[in-house]
Amino acid sequence: MVSCIGLCMCIPALRQMLIIAVVGASLLAASHPVRAQQPVALACLAQERIGCGCSVRLTAPTCAAEAASGSYHLHAGLADGSPLRLMLDGREIELRSRRPASRSFSFARGDRWRESYEGHDIAVEISYRPAPSTCPKQPPETCEYFDVRATVTVTQGKGQPARYEGLGACGC
Repeated sequence: MVSCIGLCMCIPALRQMLIIAVVGASLLAASHPVRAQQPVALACLAQERIGCGCSVRLTAPTCAAEAASGSYHLHAGLADGSPLRLMLDGREIELRSRRPASRSFSFARGDRWRESYEGHDIAVEISYRPAPSTCPKQPPETCEYFDVRATVTVTQGKGQPARYEGLGACGC
């Protein structure tokens, strides 16, 4: 049987050992940080792969200075439901649009819209909005394109989404 004097003497020592154990466990957990997801490495499409449509250059990654490289990371044709082309891990891939395909393009200068694509265990969402015009023609002449800003969200597998800002143009 432990006397009250002996128990009272043990409680501070137990409390101190408990505090040391909790601090030690938290330091051990902090020394093994959670691995952050690497950003998606998108490269630029070849210039000959970019035609009429919407093309976006991401502002974070830059395009290589190779002659075969264009200045855009993403490109979709100028028709609703067109697939999205992008360069990922050194290969060009094509993602299917979640919109029904048609022979028309539903958007124009000043519009805001979203496009979603999927395939190859990748999902891409592009949110388009107006950008200042770079059209060199004076009214009533018009350019065959209009400028856009875009927020691009890329998700690989079940990973965390990577978000990029970009600039681009829609048209020919």
